[in-house]
Amino acid sequence: MAKDQPRAIVKYLTSFLKADWSVEDYPLRYRAQAETDQVPSWVVQIINWWAMTGVGESKEEAYRSLQQRLEKRRAAGRRLPRPGKRVPIELASTNRVDKHPDIAERFLREVIGFASGGPVFISDQSSLADFGTGDRIHQYMEKIRQVFDVDATDIKSGNLADIFERIHKT
Repeated sequence: MAKDQPRAIVKYLTSFLKADWSVEDYPLRYRAQAETDQVPSWVVQIINWWAMTGVGESKEEAYRSLQQRLEKRRAAGRRLPRPGKRVPIELASTNRVDKHPDIAERFLREVIGFASGGPVFISDQSSLADFGTGDRIHQYMEKIRQVFDVDATDIKSGNLADIFERIHKT
């Protein structure tokens, strides 16, 4: 959005004053989501890097979620782009989740709560944290147990491909 660009420009220019960036160095946009049980109440996005988002039931929780995603990327040895710079959307592989289309559809409908056939993209890197944090993840784990009779609580990452594979094996 054009109104976001002045913040992006300022963050871009100030990014040259240091070499190691954290979430505070990026231009952010917060948005309240529609009230529903299907999505968290808040989302925060990095302006010009729209794929890097955080979600939560409060602005603070969404911010912490974004902070964790940035740190996870850094810990994996992936470079952080310069604040304010446009970052093209990269779609992650779907090879693993594509092996379980029936499980994925049922999971999204009965565990996450999305209507069948809705526009939801999940990749091999998608996790329960993409749909909520904290108590919501605990609720999802309980729902997985109820719907699929599978305990996935030991899958700490909440990775959906790992969960689908566990469900498939039972």
